[in-house]
Amino acid sequence: MNHMDNRKAIIGILSLQHAGVDFLCALAVYGRYISPSVHPLNIYLIYNFCAFALQMPLGVIADRMTDKAGLNKLYPALIITCLGIIFTIFGCYTCLWLLGLGNALFHVGGGMITIREDDSLSAKGRGLGTFVAPGALGLFAGTILGKQGSLYSGIAVMVILLLLSILLMWIIRTNPLSFTSMPMHSRVILITCLCFTVVVLRSYVGLAMSWPWKNTLMMSFLAVCAVASGKTAGGFLSASLGAQKTVCISLVSAAVCFLLGNHAIFGILGLFFFNMTMPITLYTLKKAMPDLPGLAFGILTFGLFIGILPYVSALIPVSDARLLGCAGSLISLVLLLIPVRVMKD
Repeated sequence: MNHMDNRKAIIGILSLQHAGVDFLCALAVYGRYISPSVHPLNIYLIYNFCAFALQMPLGVIADRMTDKAGLNKLYPALIITCLGIIFTIFGCYTCLWLLGLGNALFHVGGGMITIREDDSLSAKGRGLGTFVAPGALGLFAGTILGKQGSLYSGIAVMVILLLLSILLMWIIRTNPLSFTSMPMHSRVILITCLCFTVVVLRSYVGLAMSWPWKNTLMMSFLAVCAVASGKTAGGFLSASLGAQKTVCISLVSAAVCFLLGNHAIFGILGLFFFNMTMPITLYTLKKAMPDLPGLAFGILTFGLFIGILPYVSALIPVSDARLLGCAGSLISLVLLLIPVRVMKD
């Protein structure tokens, strides 16, 4: 991955993290901290003071840290961003001021990184627009689910997603692993494991999601059509736009649609976008083992079988379909971008 793609990837990851952090904050405020015994105004004042008023002094401190480290070294900002995510997660379970402080730290660190990457790309603010926009989606979804009492399942899902995104951000930014220098057998093993995991996840999520609108033969037929057409569209779009762009577009779109999936149109669109990555996983693994196409195909179909087992055995409690679909989409995004990148290197 060249430096330009690297910068774009960082902005994309930060944008997803922005949605996740704001989602957690809204989920916790409305699902845990606001209660009949506490006046909402007090909660809003405390949270907003910590989340927004503290960003100015924190920004001054962060600028001083970055200046001492050198303008081109973003490690202080990366550390601040990661601390913001961690404090947000702990704030969901502990206290309101820690939740707000985590939000403030993330925005300061993530904003600093985005500004510098935007400048490096000469994007003239396009990167900043990409970074700030998903926050509104996160707040909207978190508010709705918080008011409906989906607190701890939502927190658990978002904790996993944010921790995975931190790992991916450090891998891309610090580049500790040069894929081109990896031995070929190591590349094949890495790609196989990640593609296999994505297929297992897709299989399980597809079975475990239960939608209120899917209660007639016609709606079930439309859902099947969405799955089938999504798989077909994924192959064509990947061939024209490239695998990385297709993975990002399809799985981010799926995550957003699934959050609104109790409405039939969004649920069907979510199924369409979610299944667009099926041919990408197969094609990526086929490229990794060009002399063994039968094995590549068989590995992934075995993954479909493995994904069925947790569902039929009820090993994993079935959660809200909206959260499950959103989580499955974003986890698949993080996992699938790595093998797609490896094969591009």
